[in-house]
Amino acid sequence: MKLLWLQSGGCGGCTLSWLGYEQGPLFEVLGEEGVELLWHPSVSAAGLDAAVELLESCASGREPVDILCVEGAALRGPYIDGVGSGGFHRFGGGAPMLDWILRIAVRARHVVAVGSCAAFGGVVAAGVNPTDAAGLQHDGEIGGGVLGPYFRDATGLPV
Repeated sequence: MKLLWLQSGGCGGCTLSWLGYEQGPLFEVLGEEGVELLWHPSVSAAGLDAAVELLESCASGREPVDILCVEGAALRGPYIDGVGSGGFHRFGGGAPMLDWILRIAVRARHVVAVGSCAAFGGVVAAGVNPTDAAGLQHDGEIGGGVLGPYFRDATGLPV
């Protein structure tokens, strides 16, 4: 299984927890379970150009993604002509992370919200929320989020 891990708005605390996994060396455990880590922003050696090329391959369907993990709230702002541009978080200064999430989620076999930020918007979405941060399938307690309340992955499962 091929796993792609993206980070959006948030602190990266879920990654730190994941790296502190107590059941053995993380990459050994993943390998034993048949999981190939395509890319992770904290542990992958690929530089920016290679990472963007990989994301484009995943978004176009050339590189299959079995599990898309998203850590952190998706930032929808700022709004331009009433539409969320996602411009508050641009991956490497290029396309908004929001665009990568939307393009890859529709192709992934499974989509996993890692942590409360990716699930519900978390601390990033609390209060005034100037970035218009939201979870993948929830905006706080309200169904919706960036993928919408009716999103289902390729197997028919919600986030």
